[in-house]
Amino acid sequence: MQAKLRRLAGLTTVGLLLTAGGATAGSIGQAADQIFFYGNAGNPTGVNNPALVRPSVMVMFEDGSWLITNLHWSGWGSSTAHATGISSASSCKPNCAAGQRTHNPAQLTVSHPQNLHGREVYGCYQLTIPATPKANQHACIGRAGSLYIYQLH
Repeated sequence: MQAKLRRLAGLTTVGLLLTAGGATAGSIGQAADQIFFYGNAGNPTGVNNPALVRPSVMVMFEDGSWLITNLHWSGWGSSTAHATGISSASSCKPNCAAGQRTHNPAQLTVSHPQNLHGREVYGCYQLTIPATPKANQHACIGRAGSLYIYQLH
């Protein structure tokens, strides 16, 4: 389990570009009360992880071997927002780049808005993948932007 937590918390960055269904942190005319989310679970508030509004992709492993894609949100801006999407994960056999990908429906909930680095962000997420319950997890950003991950089984 410790290896899984380390893998979630610190893989090398390969420069994946996150897309957003809405505006990004740097957008002109952004509402002052808008809530953002850091959509890269492997690098919760790092340089290569911009704060986004309604991200369409959540990176679970920074090497791209596991992504939650096609996110469609409801309730964004409230204390809790929900999304449906697709979990796209590589088998990593013979390696993660060449591995066969599985695609399963996923639900993502973000909650607990908090002020972090000068902006309001959702501080927790819960990921549920009914087809692979061992992949379900809940994580919250703690002190200094570190990510605390809780496996849900």
